[in-house]
Amino acid sequence: MATTPSKTIVRRFMSETIGGRDPNAADSILTPDYMLHMVGFPAPVRGRDAWKGVIQNYFAAFPDLAVSTQEEIAEGDRVAIRYSWSGTHRGDFMGIPATQKRVSVSGMVVFRVTDDRVAEEWHLDDTLGLLQQLGAIPTPGQSAVA
Repeated sequence: MATTPSKTIVRRFMSETIGGRDPNAADSILTPDYMLHMVGFPAPVRGRDAWKGVIQNYFAAFPDLAVSTQEEIAEGDRVAIRYSWSGTHRGDFMGIPATQKRVSVSGMVVFRVTDDRVAEEWHLDDTLGLLQQLGAIPTPGQSAVA
């Protein structure tokens, strides 16, 4: 089956900006008015520079962050991927000091591609699972009081 142009740009985005650890690659991949909708964020992230700030925070907190795509589906201007990311918590993240814990997080994202660039993303990560792995929230059966 042929790869659609939308899949190609999303793969490039994932491999160059995250896999290649080069947030500046987003300049040629994201539209100027790019928008990121992420569950747990109080408002959408607007623009390439704001996105760079988000990913740089992830890279600072998880310097060995790696992403693996399990599934990819495209239709029209939309590309959906199911993925997981992992890393070791070595820097402040969401106000949580480094724990040195290794985490693995699953998620899904839908990209909207226009004019061979990513224009918009909708993310749903297992943030509860991440916070439990970091010890910030007790897991079921754990006491909330130590």
